[in-house]
Amino acid sequence: MTAYSPFRDFLLKLLAVSIAVILWMSVTDDPVIELGIEVPIEFENIPMAVEIVDQTVDTVRVRLRGSRDAVHAVDEASARAYVDLIGLEPVGLEPGRYNLSVNFDSTDELRVMNIEPPFVGITVR
Repeated sequence: MTAYSPFRDFLLKLLAVSIAVILWMSVTDDPVIELGIEVPIEFENIPMAVEIVDQTVDTVRVRLRGSRDAVHAVDEASARAYVDLIGLEPVGLEPGRYNLSVNFDSTDELRVMNIEPPFVGITVR
């Protein structure tokens, strides 16, 4: 019977520990973080016969989640929150107040967690 030696198969043990450390570093290298930004609301596809005379809010607060690099790449100047009026047809659109959902353009690496407020009220005539 041979005595136990901790240095037996030392290169294989060293290789296993090295692979474990590399895997651990690759998983923990880019943590997921959240960021809240204030973004002005834009309006898209406004029908010719529609005039927006009032809106309840001018900006929305958007909460984003993603990798550190993706979140830090977002700046308030390039972020875009919008209300799409494509569904409001001039035929049948009465003057009055409407609550419309706010959308946010994001990349595949970012997830929109929350838009506050989620709706903007507009008055049209």
